[in-house]
Amino acid sequence: MIKEEQYEQLENCDKGMDIKTLIGIILIAIGIIIAIWVFLNVFRIFTNPKNIEVFRQILNEKTVLKTIHFEGKNILIPDAIINFLAYLICIMLLGIAGTIAIGFISGGVNLLQSNFLKLQLLLAQYNKKSSIKMDEIKEIIKKKNT
Repeated sequence: MIKEEQYEQLENCDKGMDIKTLIGIILIAIGIIIAIWVFLNVFRIFTNPKNIEVFRQILNEKTVLKTIHFEGKNILIPDAIINFLAYLICIMLLGIAGTIAIGFISGGVNLLQSNFLKLQLLLAQYNKKSSIKMDEIKEIIKKKNT
């Protein structure tokens, strides 16, 4: 049987583990939500080109970016390059959000993993104690039967 002192120690350990587990689950949930949001935005951008117009307007408002003055000549930048830059800006911003999502998920997993290792150690200790008790009970039963 578990003594009262050991039971109180287990309760205190469980409270700390519960808080870490809760925070870990929250971090994983936030990371998954951000990852889904990033995936959906990338999917929308490549399936519906009208969504890229927001990023394209950043480049279109400044006419300086459309022409380059080089040795007294004006070189006009084609719209394809401006579209490419708009996609590049969008992908870079979504990549930053994806990296943040990875950070949340890995932080949550690390918190959960540390709790599971502690729980595994506790279970191993109780398994060892219970197997010792079971062996003692088996010996007592054998002595009574003989």
